[in-house]
Amino acid sequence: MDVDLAEALTWVNDAVIEAVGHPLKAPETVILKGTWRGLTYEQMAKESDYSTNYLMRDVAPKLWRQLSSVFGQVVGKTNFRVVLDTYSDAGNARAAYTSSDSPTATTKPAKAPDPLSARVSGALLGSSRLGAPTSLFYGYDAELSQIEQWLTGSSESCLVGIWGLPGVGKSLLCETAVARLNDRFDAVVRRSLKRKPLLTDFCDSILTTLGLAVQPNPQWIDSSSALPAPVQPALIQQALTQSASQSVEQLLRVMAQHSVLLIIEDVESILQPHTLAGDYQTEHQPYGEFFQAVVGSSSCIILTGTEGPTDWVNQTGHYNSQKSIYLTGLDDTSAKALLAHESLSTPETWSDLIRRYQGHPLALLSAARVIRELFNGRVDTFLQQTPVLLTDIVRLLTPSFERLSEPELTILYWLASQKASLSLADIQQMLPPPIGSTELISALDSLRQRFYLTIQSEVTPPTFQLPPLIKAHAIHRLMAQFKEKTNPSASDASSTRSLFTMPSTQQVINLSSPAPRSIQLDRWFQGDFEPAWQPLSQLFETATLPSTRLRNTYHLRDETFIKRYKSVSLGMVYKNAQAGQGAEHGNVPVAKVVLVVAVRRRAEEQYEVCVQVQPRRGADTLPADLELRLLDAQHRSLAAVQAVQADSFIQLPYFQGQSKESFSIEMLLGDSSHAEEFLI
Repeated sequence: MDVDLAEALTWVNDAVIEAVGHPLKAPETVILKGTWRGLTYEQMAKESDYSTNYLMRDVAPKLWRQLSSVFGQVVGKTNFRVVLDTYSDAGNARAAYTSSDSPTATTKPAKAPDPLSARVSGALLGSSRLGAPTSLFYGYDAELSQIEQWLTGSSESCLVGIWGLPGVGKSLLCETAVARLNDRFDAVVRRSLKRKPLLTDFCDSILTTLGLAVQPNPQWIDSSSALPAPVQPALIQQALTQSASQSVEQLLRVMAQHSVLLIIEDVESILQPHTLAGDYQTEHQPYGEFFQAVVGSSSCIILTGTEGPTDWVNQTGHYNSQKSIYLTGLDDTSAKALLAHESLSTPETWSDLIRRYQGHPLALLSAARVIRELFNGRVDTFLQQTPVLLTDIVRLLTPSFERLSEPELTILYWLASQKASLSLADIQQMLPPPIGSTELISALDSLRQRFYLTIQSEVTPPTFQLPPLIKAHAIHRLMAQFKEKTNPSASDASSTRSLFTMPSTQQVINLSSPAPRSIQLDRWFQGDFEPAWQPLSQLFETATLPSTRLRNTYHLRDETFIKRYKSVSLGMVYKNAQAGQGAEHGNVPVAKVVLVVAVRRRAEEQYEVCVQVQPRRGADTLPADLELRLLDAQHRSLAAVQAVQADSFIQLPYFQGQSKESFSIEMLLGDSSHAEEFLI
């Protein structure tokens, strides 16, 4: 061991003791000695009693983070020798690392550097890196190993995408992977695209971070020198043509000649909203060309987002430069470890909680907070409540939900209203309104890319359903659509796009003169309702089977409808066999059902009405042979529909009438009947 190394180790050891109160540990000394000599971790392991994995993945990341804190600047395997060389030259190490002026990082190349390298070498060695993850990391071991393999498995560039719902752990996974590869890159720069910067502004920002101010015609760039062979000048020129900025070329040259890692988050921000997943916004299309121009260089890019660019996601494969990791949630073991850290009780019920929130880390943490604060940490008590979507989770998922296209929303809401998964043929046959085959398949693929769809491929034909957390969020939003305006005007109704249009072939039933003592529907538009008629949204909120009710009233979610329901008992029988005993307290209804009435203005004095009957609360089907009738003012039957076995609802044809016209709704079951009279 030469004198310089001995002195350097003494300086470092003294600095560590002063900062943290204990000296360097034996494996840490092995790494510093090996780093000084330029050894790899494998070579260090061969010369010591420690394994490569232990030195590289456990000891080294902690050591470099500790030294970075001690010295007040980023220290890693790449620049450790440079930093200590500087301190040695200064002749006073203790003064050097307590000085307010950081030493200038320099290199000692074997040959004279080219003009570009001479300018950027110090900036790269001193640029900021990702530190240790600030949160505990659970699960995703396979994904973590895969990212590390991609980033270290080749000297060529790698484009890695990490995709998943908000809060699923994309950023934490990325931070953990990079922290374990502290010496792989000369510089690590992290950026978010949430503010939708143009490519030129993005590149300017990166260059500024690297200490390279953008100049109009920098003389230090040797424009005649060829780029490294793997870099494709045609792609660079194409990116320049699109962006019309020299900053793009400058950054590409830096990334071609140095090992730079760009971590780019929120990539969905530069993709088009309200369309199928993956298309760039027009002004951000140069990003795709920029990503491709990096291929073949010595640098890497990691993208994270709720969805990825189509030209990235759809071209990933073993032999492609673009790689993708898809995060769908923690497995049961990892999720239980997370819950254990949250000090929850009744662990025998944790698996149910994990399934409810599909292993989503942030959703589980939100639920854990509520369980701790409101349920004394008891998961079993929390699970006894009607499943609810916590406000934190609603806020988390809403931005990505609002990016969906109309066909995706239609499919999503319909699948949310189903109890079981559906095949493609089922969806095509049942979906209201129908969607063409090509558009349907494209929308399903887009929902899959956005993690809003689960495909059961083990059955034939494959079936589609929503993941539990997505279904809960979709039901939450769908139920909100049944909250009508308090006082919708005729002009509002005509200007609002209807989610359900009555077919042109639909029979229109005209009503006759008004009848006295009727429920006055026109008063509903002023918010004046009879006490027995409750908001339809309340029926969903208290339902044990909300998906069934949502499916039954799916076509009524237009906010221009005023919607109310009333619980109705059909007929009575005595509990006591002796007639007349307990007539008031011992009798029970033959059946209980829910009568739903929805009305909206179609024109100045014309109204459209929909009437249906649903099962009582807690039931899934109607009584067989239940009949629903529409009667005019003279009690003549205009339309009728009858329930058969396993019907979850029955509905009369839509009908319309003028202001002040009247009608009656009658329900019959055996010898029992119930009637309601209405005045429009």
